Formats: sequence, C-alpha cells, structure tokens
Amino acid sequence: MSTYSEDDAILNSAFVGDYLDGLLLGDLEPLDNHQHVRKRQKDELVYLRQQVAQLTTELAALTEFNDLQVLTSENYWERVARNQKKSLQQASAENNRLKRALNDQLQLATSLNRLLVKRPRLAIPPSMDIADWKLRRLPMEPTQRAAAYHSLMDDAYHNLATLFIQSKILEAPVGHRMLNVSEQNESIIISFQSVANLHEDFASSSQRLWDIWKEKNGLVIPSANFAFLQDFGPDGVYFRVVANMNKTLPCIYILYAIKRYVEANRVVFVLKTVLEDEMYPAAPNLLVANHTACIIVESTAINQSYRRMVVAGRLPAQIPQESPLLNIQTTVKLARLSEATPTNGYWEQAARNQKKAWHRATLENARLKRVLEDQIRLVGALEKVLIKRPRLAMLPGIDITDCKLRRLPQEPTQREEAFNAILDHAYYDLEAFLLRTKICEKPAGYHKLDIKEEDNSILVSIQSIAHVNKDYLECSHRVWNTWHGNYLSKVPHMRSEVLGNFGPHGLYIRLMSTMDSQPCVCILYAIKRFVLENRVIFVLKSILEDECNPFEPNCLVGNQIATGTSHPPNSVIVESTGPNQSCRRLCVEAKLPSEVPQSNPIHRLNLRVTDAILNIARPAFDEIENFWGILESTDAHPHYQKKQRMELDYLRQQVIELSTELENLSELKPSSGYWEQAARNQKQASNRATLENVRLKRMLEDQLHLANALEKVLVKRPRLAMLPGIDITDWKLRRLPQDPIQREHAFHAILDNTYKDLETFLVRSKILEKQAGYRTLDVHESGNSILVSVQSVVNLNKDYLDCSHHIWNSWHGNYMSRIPHIRSEVLGNFGPHSIYVRLISSFESQPCMCILYAIKRYILEDRVIFLLRSILEDESNPSQPEWLIGNHTAGIIVECTGSNQTCRRLCVEGKLPSEIPQNNPIQHSNVHVTDAILKMIRPVFDEIEHLLA
Repeated sequence: MSTYSEDDAILNSAFVGDYLDGLLLGDLEPLDNHQHVRKRQKDELVYLRQQVAQLTTELAALTEFNDLQVLTSENYWERVARNQKKSLQQASAENNRLKRALNDQLQLATSLNRLLVKRPRLAIPPSMDIADWKLRRLPMEPTQRAAAYHSLMDDAYHNLATLFIQSKILEAPVGHRMLNVSEQNESIIISFQSVANLHEDFASSSQRLWDIWKEKNGLVIPSANFAFLQDFGPDGVYFRVVANMNKTLPCIYILYAIKRYVEANRVVFVLKTVLEDEMYPAAPNLLVANHTACIIVESTAINQSYRRMVVAGRLPAQIPQESPLLNIQTTVKLARLSEATPTNGYWEQAARNQKKAWHRATLENARLKRVLEDQIRLVGALEKVLIKRPRLAMLPGIDITDCKLRRLPQEPTQREEAFNAILDHAYYDLEAFLLRTKICEKPAGYHKLDIKEEDNSILVSIQSIAHVNKDYLECSHRVWNTWHGNYLSKVPHMRSEVLGNFGPHGLYIRLMSTMDSQPCVCILYAIKRFVLENRVIFVLKSILEDECNPFEPNCLVGNQIATGTSHPPNSVIVESTGPNQSCRRLCVEAKLPSEVPQSNPIHRLNLRVTDAILNIARPAFDEIENFWGILESTDAHPHYQKKQRMELDYLRQQVIELSTELENLSELKPSSGYWEQAARNQKQASNRATLENVRLKRMLEDQLHLANALEKVLVKRPRLAMLPGIDITDWKLRRLPQDPIQREHAFHAILDNTYKDLETFLVRSKILEKQAGYRTLDVHESGNSILVSVQSVVNLNKDYLDCSHHIWNSWHGNYMSRIPHIRSEVLGNFGPHSIYVRLISSFESQPCMCILYAIKRYILEDRVIFLLRSILEDESNPSQPEWLIGNHTAGIIVECTGSNQTCRRLCVEGKLPSEIPQNNPIQHSNVHVTDAILKMIRPVFDEIEHLLA
C-alpha cells in the first residue's frame, strides 16, 4: 500500500476536477466584482501548496536522518531489527517472483513431459520392438559396451527356464522339428524348434559349433550376409546378419550376441539380438529382429549327445515405406486375388472378412481420434508455455492475461477490425463496469483518486462528477477536440501523440510519461465515440500489443479502461440539470505491474512504483489546472466554491499536522532500554517466523505441483517400464471419471459401443452355431497374455422373460460371494437396465485379481441380451497395483424358442497379462500362471452356470 494518504487523494482529485471542468467549459469568462476575494484565495492556495511541499521535504530529510541515527546508535539489536525488516521486505518480493517462476517452470515441465512421452505414438511405424528397446542397446564406450553385453547375456541365461517352459523343448522327443510363422498383435511371431541325436561327445560337438561362430567368415547362407563384428572374451562373440530379398535387396537386420556357458555335462549357447548399437546403426528401411534363442548340447552317454535348439523371434508387422518387402507383399496379394475362385461358402467367408476389416478400421479410427485429442491438448499446453515463458526471461511490463485480447495487427484491414472489435466489446460490457464502480450512485462534486498495490499490481482508480454550464453536444465536441489536439503535451513529464484515426468516431493516441528525462510509463489509448439519442459516450481502452508501434522494453505498459460520457436527462452517467446544463461523469480503472524492468528509470532511482506514479501524477495535475485555469464564471455552480473552501481547510489542517510531526521528530531520541530491546527481538523473531511460514507454504505448493505432475507421469510410464497389470491398448477407451454426469455418460457409451459390435463378437466366437448342451472353458497363454474363453448353450423349460429376470436379479444379489475365494460388490446403478459390480478373486487367501464389470440389459422383441464389459480404470474405485486387471467382454443371450421354451447362450472372452506384478501372491507360489487362473476361474463359471440354470 502506498504512503499516499486519503487527504492527498482528495486534494489531487480536486485538481483533476478543476482540469476536467476547464476542459468541458472551454474559454474562461471575465472575472466578476468579487475578483479580489478570489485572488486572495488563489494566493493563499499557492502559498499553502508551497508550505506543504517544503514541509514534506523537511519531513523526508528528518526521517532519513533518524534512520542514520539508528544505524549509528549503540543499540546493536535495534539496528539488526531494522535491517532485518528491510531485508525481509526485499526477500519477500524476491520470493514471490521466484514462486511465480517456479510455477511456470512446473507447468513447462509437465507440458514437455507430455510432449516427450507421447511423441513416439505419432512417429512412423517402428521397425523394431519398442518395449525392449531400452533394455537391449550397446553404447560406444568400450567399458560400458562390454558391461552392457555381459549384463544382457547373463540376464538371458538366468531366464532360460521361462523359455524352456513356454516352448516345452525339454519334453520334445529326438527328431522333433517345427517352424512356425504367424501374425499376432501387429507383430510377426517366429518359432523354431529342433531336437537331434549326435554320435559325438558333447564337448567336441559344442566346440565344433563354437568354432563356426568364432570364424571371421562365419556362416555362408545364400539369402543372408554374415559379418563378424567383435568378441567379448573367450566365451562371447558378436556378429551381424542381414537378410536379403531376391539376393540383392536387404530387408531384415539382425545383431546377434552369443555367449557360451560350460556346465558339468552340457554346454549352453545363449543368443540374444541387440536392438540398438551406436557403432552399427540400422538403416531406416530395414526391419530389426527381436530374437531370443538357445542351443543346448548335453551328454546322454559315452560319445552320445543331444542337441536341442529353440528360437523365439518377433518382427514388426508394419513394414517401413522403403522396404522391398512392400513390393513383394503387394505382388503376392495381387497374384492370390487373380487366382482365387469362388467356392462353397465363398460369400459367407467374404462377409466375415469384411466384418473383421471394418472392425479393425473402427479400432484404428478410435486410436487416431485419441492421437488427435492428445495433439489438441498438447497444442493448448504449449500455447500456455510459450505465452508465459517471457515472464521468466525478464520482469513483465504488461498484463499477460489480456495481451492476446487487446492487440492490433499490422495489416490495415485486420487492424481496423481489431480496433472496432475491442472497443465495441468494451461498450457492450459498459453496464457491468459502471455497476462495479458505482459511479452512477455518486453525487455531483464527487472526486476520487486512489492508488494501491494488490497481487503484484498497482491499481489506479479515478472518479469525477461535475456540473457543466454547456449543452451536452457542445461539451462532447469539446472533449473530442481535446484528444485530437496536442493539449496533453503541455503537461510536464508527458508526451502525447495521435497515431491514427479509424473512421469519424475512432481515435488512437499514445501517452508517454517520463522520469529523469527518460520514458517510464506508456499507454496506447484506443478511443471511440458512441453518439446516442440523448447522450454521447466515450470509451477508452488501452492496447497491450501493437505490431506497428512496439513498446520500449524498459517502459511500464498501462492496462486501462475508461469511460467518459455526456448527455441530457435520464441517463446513467451524464444528465441535464436544465437548459444548457450537463453533468459529466468520468471513471477510470488502470493497472500497472509492481515489478519494474531493470532499465526503467523508476528502478534505477530506487523508488517504489506507487511513489513514482504519484510523483508523475501530482505535477501533471497541477499543470493541467494552470493550463485550463481556475474555472470561474458569474453563473458558476455553488459546488465549485464549496470545493475551494474544502481544499483551503484541508491545506491548513495539513500544515498544522506536518508542523506537529516535525516537532515530535526533532525531539525524538533513540532509546536502548531493556523492554525496547526485548520488543525489537520479538519483532525480529516474528519476522523470521513469517519468512519461514512463507518458505514452508511455497515448499508445500511445490510439492503439490510435483505430486500432480508425477502422478500424470507415473500413471502411464511405469506400465511400459514394469510389468503391466492391464491392457494398455483399451485403457483410454474404458475408464470412468469421477464426475457423476461424465461417469454415467462414459458408462453408457462403453456398453452401447459394445452392443454395436455385438455381431462381430458373435461371428468371431461362433456361439450362434453351437447346439444345446455345448460347454467349454479354455485358458491358454498367447504372447504376453493369458486368453480366457468360456462358451455355454442350454435349453430351459421357462419363459424367456422369467429367465432373464432371474439372471438380472442374480447380479443385484450377493450370489457370487458363495464362492470361497470370490468377493462380489455392487458399486452403483446407471438407470433401471444398468449395474456396475466388482469381483475380487483371491489366491491362497490373498486378493490377486480384480474385474470391474459394467452390465447393461437390452430387451428386444423375442430375446433379452445382457452385455458385460470390464472397466480398466475407475477414478472412484482404484485398483491395487499388485492386482491383475481383467479385460473381459461377455454376452448372455436369452432367446425364446417356443411356448415356455428358452435357449440361453453364454460367451465370455477375456484377457489377462501373463507377467505377474511383483507383490501378487501368484508370483510367490510354485503354480504356473495359467494353472492359477484356471483354478480361480473354473468355480466362478461353474457357479454362474448354476445360477443361470
């Protein structure tokens, strides 16, 4: 808050009123017979103003002298307390600025994190496996390269048991040989197994095999180029294989790392592909293979040994644009299409293929929409970042919030449109502005000038109401001519310049205030006149950015809105008081930043911004009054004489108060008593506590921002870093927010979309072709997932509506809790045909799997369909990180087949991750994952079958 008192504000507002009265009245009238009285009042007014200025200067000098006495006094703690008080004020201002800077940095970091995490989704189709990319790369530095090589191979050796169990190579008989290539989850899966009996000792056989890898020429394969790259000790080699199409066109790039492990009765060769090598980068048009292989040579008898070989590989199904495989693939498809002939069921098969293709296209469209939404959010975040980053580079001279709304472009047509749009919008908001300032409620003669500091800004408020002995049209014309003229340039420390006109009612000017002969405050005023039936309204609004007239970098930029109006009776702001009588109301609200650029003269002179603005405004108002003169006329309104009398009384009182304060300061001597010292120590401790509170609050806010940012980061990134508990692909499409309206909308959207895709689900499962009595439960592992499939068809001797009602009641009841290791809970209802339940399965008395089932009933003419879809994320019901999250889709069709005859068909397709989270109880048991899941799921579906029957 400025030290500028309320009395000073009244005095200066009086100056403003005098200036405005002169502005509206025009030329001065000749003085009347009371000239000597008014002259005496004027002389006294000038004398009192000089006294106030002189006493203020003496008061400032004594205050400074008193501060020097304190600094040189023997009371050490008093000096410390005062110095700490000043330091505290400076530190508080600096801390506030740093706090804003840290908030901007946090927002910047969050936006950049979103950008860097999501950019790979927009890149071209990958030519290698992204999931394992960070785990299998070799750096260029020799020591780190060798360490990475051995870590990679040793980890693969320790995980060989998983490869053996998945491939079942140890159970395969002699002579077993299998090669399989299939497409799955946008990847091409390659599997090769071979078991052979060798009439040779295992050591000799393994050595002969190792010599092949160790040779510089290596293997000779017609369709591939072999190149030895490096060895890592006596048991480690590293080579490159490039597979060619038509012997000349390279298409697949394989970097093989091989290490030999010699055991008591066998030798194990571990082969693992490196996905990125800084010394040997892959070309962008080549597919990068992701392979894991093992060759075991073990002794079975004297000079007898088995050689078991297993390879598990993966290639991306999306081929790079410049790969030769694209042309070959297109040629093969065309040849197959040209040779294809219709057979029995040809059109049925074609329809099914089209249905599957449409389903894939729908999923792809959904993915692209998600990408587009992410990009839109990213653009919004980056826009905020780019707007706010200049605040970290230097102290702001303008209000950032309104910057984009009040700027004038360079192109003339757009410039004029922007000018009129800004002022028209201000005119439409004029009523709210007047109600907020309450200018219409103030009486005639009211004047106010208020300057205060609030929220790192300086707020300036000016209000003035005066009666004018002129017609309102003449008054408004006088005001308009004032802006067109150069009257304001006669005011000291101020320069006025007309920058342009926008039609007969639009004017654009620049006001520049100076200090120490250098510009410090700049205001670009856009002014527009609105002539109505009984009033004239002037709207003034500051422009914050002009491409044709840029601001000086060291100037404060004013953010102001003002209105000035003139009109006869029954108006909001200006009203007639009789023939040739008008009332003028002025209201100005301005905002300036409290933080001054370093090169600004206010900063250089070490002045507070509020004091500097007062130092600029006070002589400006004095000069304005001298320029227009004291408005006197024979028919002047009595309120003017009353205003002069009030000013004289105020100045006399001011002289008395300042004289008394000077006497008190001259007699004041610093005291060093015990209690004063104790009080100052307490003040110092209080300041330290306040500073500590500010610091702790700032730390707490930083921690909250950091927690929110980390939550966004850690929700998505660990699913790629550690073992996933849910299906990432469908995660964004199946989540329920916390807001009730959005929650219900998302619930119905998920199930309605599932209902639209029901035909595809039924065709793929072929449940409609099954006969009564058919029942199957299948749990198997495929890739990195465990697939669960349940189908059941039963004929019931009941009406189909009774059967469907019984099924619906089973979900509302607590029937599932009869199973020992199942806990069922109803989480909510979304209408009469929807229910939301949670099933938690336990393994060895510990929860391990959670399924959030969204269920909806569709009643048709001759059947009732129940659709069940698992929710993968619920903000109101979060899952534990160690649980497996079921990704299930199920359908129950209750169909009428005759009088009191019903056919009930049940089909469930589910997916669970095969890699178990660390704290899951399944991980600590000796049971295989598929066996554990089968053990949990079988009684569940047995109970469901019993309930549905």
